[in-house]
Amino acid sequence: MESTQALEKIVEEYENLRAENARKREISVQEVYAKLPEIKEIDDKMYSLGQNTLREILANPEKTGLKEELHKKYQVLKQTRKEILEKNNVPLDFDKVKYRCEKCQDTGYIEGVGRCSCFNQRVLDCMYEQSKMQELFKTQNFEMFRLDYYSEKVYDKYGKTPRKQMEEIKAFCEKYADNFESAKKSLCFYGDTGLGKTFMSSCIAKRLIDNGFTVLYIRASKLFRLLEDEKFGRNEESVKELYDCDMLVVDDLGTEPDGKNNAAYILELINERIMNNKKVIINTNLNFAGMEKKYTKRFSSRLIESFNVLVFFGEDIRQKVK
Repeated sequence: MESTQALEKIVEEYENLRAENARKREISVQEVYAKLPEIKEIDDKMYSLGQNTLREILANPEKTGLKEELHKKYQVLKQTRKEILEKNNVPLDFDKVKYRCEKCQDTGYIEGVGRCSCFNQRVLDCMYEQSKMQELFKTQNFEMFRLDYYSEKVYDKYGKTPRKQMEEIKAFCEKYADNFESAKKSLCFYGDTGLGKTFMSSCIAKRLIDNGFTVLYIRASKLFRLLEDEKFGRNEESVKELYDCDMLVVDDLGTEPDGKNNAAYILELINERIMNNKKVIINTNLNFAGMEKKYTKRFSSRLIESFNVLVFFGEDIRQKVK
């Protein structure tokens, strides 16, 4: 779910926002006072009037007319102030703090309600940023998925058309995303380039983030580089999120340069995530024989045991889209 790091970052943003609001308010006040010294004089009088009257009321509670007298004097000063400001085209609220969100006054919370909608939106934005997929989400989501790009020609090997296969995959993936907490297995998307594996991964990722889960996208080449750097203590980026996020999307597995430790890295990562009930989406062009050859039989066995493998076949969709 939402990461502590993200929440701490957002809380800090709200603190900085309130400080900036106060700074801007002070600048506005000083500018008006410099331009219209009489406004400052009136404001000082209004403040002194209130303080002096309060002290007198506390000292002489039997004087019931003090509040009414204060109100009359205050209204005279207020009207004079308003006339001066209007005459000089100065906003009447120049000395008020301007909030980005009036509902919560830039605190992120509403008393008796909880989180403000602006806070929830910022959490969502932050989760999009952390996923590394925010640009993909603009064009790759369930709502923009199109079956008409897929052929209606039956492929004898699969006994169905690519369109029918993708219709079933889309239905499965939507159900998977909507029932993510009860999902038992991770996902492996297998097929040639340009058939929609990354697109479908983006669809699931966006739905998960919208439902409050954390997602991280990473290409296989970068994944292995990070894990290799971690092993030898030369990491500039943390690998913690690779293990902690609710869903890890590993794209283009099998296209990375060969490395003697790659099989151990990917198997350890997947085993650790499965043990902690964290899911993975793997996108790959490799079939089982290819994955066994590149990453060992233990790896392919783990896929069979712990992943739903969905096969993408047909013609290159990217060319049709172009």
